[in-house]
Amino acid sequence: MLLSVALAIEHERVTLESKAKLLNLYGALWDLEKPVWIEKSPPNAVLSRFLQAIINLSPSQLEESDAMDEVHKKSIVKFLFITRHPLANAQAHAKLRECKDMHFFHLVENWLRVHEYMMKDLEHLHSSKVIRLEDFAKHPVENTAAAWTWIGLDYTIADLEYAITRTKIIKDPNYLHRKAYCDKLEDAAHRKRHLRLVELYNTRIAKLGLRYDLETFCN
Repeated sequence: MLLSVALAIEHERVTLESKAKLLNLYGALWDLEKPVWIEKSPPNAVLSRFLQAIINLSPSQLEESDAMDEVHKKSIVKFLFITRHPLANAQAHAKLRECKDMHFFHLVENWLRVHEYMMKDLEHLHSSKVIRLEDFAKHPVENTAAAWTWIGLDYTIADLEYAITRTKIIKDPNYLHRKAYCDKLEDAAHRKRHLRLVELYNTRIAKLGLRYDLETFCN
């Protein structure tokens, strides 16, 4: 369930207690001596403003006037959002046990609402980037280097090569999902469903500015 768009730095849960709970929850998973701590749960896409507000919160800031605005402006948190084509995403989720009974339209609608919410929050975040999975897969070295530089990490070429080569990167991460989806379009019912998806969602998806297009997914 999406939180209210009004959720921001002045929310009643932006407290030191919330910060302590968050750090206690993930602290055991982090090496606290490292300069960067990572948390990658999908719900962060709709919690970014809340997370930004509480991570930088300190007792001294609570005592200052307009403290919450200062916390928001000076947040040390960085958000890296990685997105994927909505039809490939829906295909992937449809295979999950938790989503097997969900209508395909609802899966696409969920992707769209999360991204609409996320894009509205970007203007309120101190530091954020959006990377398409498709773009990263095509140019993993360049995108990894750009991400590390943005985060503020020092690295060598050897570090970069190790990070890239330790994991198999599929140049077209949507291939199998595209094939499974597009092969069905030979059937009239599936083709009609696809045209209805385009009609319902393509305009809203285009407004996100992520260069995703339902109509050309099978081209």
